[in-house]
Amino acid sequence: MARWIELGSQPGTDIRTFVLMTDGTVLAKPRERGDVWVRLTPDGSGSYARGTWGRLPPMRTPRLGVLTRAVTLTSGRLFVWGGNADLADPPHAEIYDAVSGEWSDVTPTTIDRNVIASSGPTTVLPGGQVLVGSHVGASGRPVRSRTAVYDPATSRWSTAGFSGGEWERTWTSLADGSILNVFGPSGERFVPATGGWSPLGRPPFGSLSPAGPALRLPDGRVWMLFPFPWESSRGHGLIAYYSPVSGVWTAGPDLPDHVYHGGFSLVVSSHSTACLLPDSRIFFQGRRHATPVFAAAPEPGELRFYEFDPESGSYFEQVPPAALTAPDPPAGTAYDYFAATLLLPDGTVLVSRNGATFIYDPEPAGRGPRDDWRPVVHHIDGSRTSVSLRPGRVYTVYGELFAGLSEANSQPEGALATNYPLVRITYDSGAVAYWRTYDHSSRAVGARGVLQTFRFAVPSRALLGRARLEVVTNAIASAGIDAHVETANRFWLWQAAYREGDLLIGNLADGGYIIVRPGGIQPVGPWDPVMLTQLDEAARNLQSHALQASTDWKRVGELPLGVHVTVADAEGQLYEGALVRRDDDALTIEMRGQTVAVKRDQVMELFISAGGVLAKNLGLTDGAQIGSDALVYRNPASDFKPRSK
Repeated sequence: MARWIELGSQPGTDIRTFVLMTDGTVLAKPRERGDVWVRLTPDGSGSYARGTWGRLPPMRTPRLGVLTRAVTLTSGRLFVWGGNADLADPPHAEIYDAVSGEWSDVTPTTIDRNVIASSGPTTVLPGGQVLVGSHVGASGRPVRSRTAVYDPATSRWSTAGFSGGEWERTWTSLADGSILNVFGPSGERFVPATGGWSPLGRPPFGSLSPAGPALRLPDGRVWMLFPFPWESSRGHGLIAYYSPVSGVWTAGPDLPDHVYHGGFSLVVSSHSTACLLPDSRIFFQGRRHATPVFAAAPEPGELRFYEFDPESGSYFEQVPPAALTAPDPPAGTAYDYFAATLLLPDGTVLVSRNGATFIYDPEPAGRGPRDDWRPVVHHIDGSRTSVSLRPGRVYTVYGELFAGLSEANSQPEGALATNYPLVRITYDSGAVAYWRTYDHSSRAVGARGVLQTFRFAVPSRALLGRARLEVVTNAIASAGIDAHVETANRFWLWQAAYREGDLLIGNLADGGYIIVRPGGIQPVGPWDPVMLTQLDEAARNLQSHALQASTDWKRVGELPLGVHVTVADAEGQLYEGALVRRDDDALTIEMRGQTVAVKRDQVMELFISAGGVLAKNLGLTDGAQIGSDALVYRNPASDFKPRSK
């Protein structure tokens, strides 16, 4: 049966927005206005229930959590905008880089400042641009509002015309790359190729209230919850399906307890959320009302969660823990009537309300995702059935359906999509890790038969050993690939090069490059054009220096005792610790209170930690100081191969 699991570590705040990052962590924005974001990191077995919370560096601009919109870009960074409805702060967007741990302002725009300040629906287009809506029209209280597109590749904004609706619309990505916009009595599509909106047919219920959550199903239809109709005697939510192929809306089954006796039953709202589970069931929330919602001061009702099975048309109520349902917020705070939810990579759902956070573990439905719903990996840099991976290296994955068949999460006016690839590593030992992905070639859902690619970075401190690699999108995993995480040539974990007197240092896999200059340190990201233009020259310098690393054991004998070293042996094992003894035929390292002797013929590569060591002692530039690993000794039998472009 389904389970509710309370997180062992709680965020300590009332969460209103969840975002899944490409390294498997979850970022969360508290409800209140402020500059705080918190992060949930799963434990070493991949469990989110046993994960830990931490804080990000503060945002540059305080934002109201309930109105903040955030999406994960194809670069793996976080794009945040909105939350400035009162225009108390300069209206702008900003980007969080999880590698550097820094926030940066997005290039200012000449678009109406009210558009960027407000908080309309948001989605990432197939090409990686961000489409944002607003509550701003031409004049007065319009039924059409301004939209805009931000292109992360150029950091430029452009107008995208007027979309239907002003408040509480729902946007859904379709397989042809267009965006479905439903706003009550009508609907329309945004077509990226033309940059404009075109009308659709009317939903089957006539005049409706603002739209509820919507999800593209694996069969291509769009499932949508509508709140109660304003012009109907029925006081409950309604379900409809939209077929992008025929352009026709059809009515779905009534929601549970739709027949009321002297009162109103289940009501969904434009603040409801919905998640598409891996087996195609839908997990959504609503509120059970005992008094008419049309009343001047309706009572808030009771929070309820349901699973809906599109294949059978049946519902299953899932009563949440008391910590998620009580106490109800004061009247007039409708945003707080509902919980924040997010589909996690393991198929469970993260649920938070009133400062309490739980994992919802669905009851097995007797079926899993169909094989043709899974991401398909053709090869990883040419490796098809098994792959050798080295810490500090970057790999490119080629395949299909990396953007999935659906955005898998929905909330009107929100941005909860998870249609991008994650890399999950399950070691033979039982340890589980997620490795950061980026450079996603496309966010097009349902793109069957279309080649898609992305890159992933093996962390420099990744566990070594045999494992199973899977690509996971929307909690649906590809077929596994045998992986062997082996020792890397540690020199390539940390790059050092010369260019006009600067020292370029960094971790290519994690993207954390810095340029050391006499006046200070300048960080640059892996997407920074300055770094990209320097990388070829840096690689040539690095190759030359690495090949000059001493093959004479006497170099090891010259190292001072106590220096921190890393040794890679012939079996690929790494030994890290203080050098406590060096002999003609072996060296001894103190590791976590124990000493380990490594025979000379087993030492393939030896590095010293150069933090606080003048680079000139390693034969580099006078006066430079580096805080990284530097290659000192290389066994002539080492299989060192400089990384090629």
